[in-house]
Amino acid sequence: MAQVVKALLGVLILLPPLPMALAWVVALRATGDRREATLWALYVGTVFFLLADAALWQEVAGGIAGLVVTLAAAALAGGTLAVAFVRRRPSVGWARAFRIVWLAALFVFVIEYGVLFLIGVFRTWAGG
Repeated sequence: MAQVVKALLGVLILLPPLPMALAWVVALRATGDRREATLWALYVGTVFFLLADAALWQEVAGGIAGLVVTLAAAALAGGTLAVAFVRRRPSVGWARAFRIVWLAALFVFVIEYGVLFLIGVFRTWAGG
């Protein structure tokens, strides 16, 4: 059973749009609201793209240094962005600022996923 769960998790991490689609379907059935389902899919997608980036950094760089630098930069940029939102517009609030930063992180992680995926493909084709 543990092997099945491990394999399923591996597939979900390898293909982050798949858990996003699953989260969207589950949230749509639970809430009946397309907007809410889309937000839940994006929230879940951020986690899975982060995990996929971790796996790709491990494959491309042979270690986790790149992931650590990415997470540190994302945390610094996200924290700065959240503080700027709340200071500029106190009506935004910390919860909404965190959601904005979380969704911005998804954008960054998707781009990073694409770049690392292409680097991995080219390195494989080049025989490296």
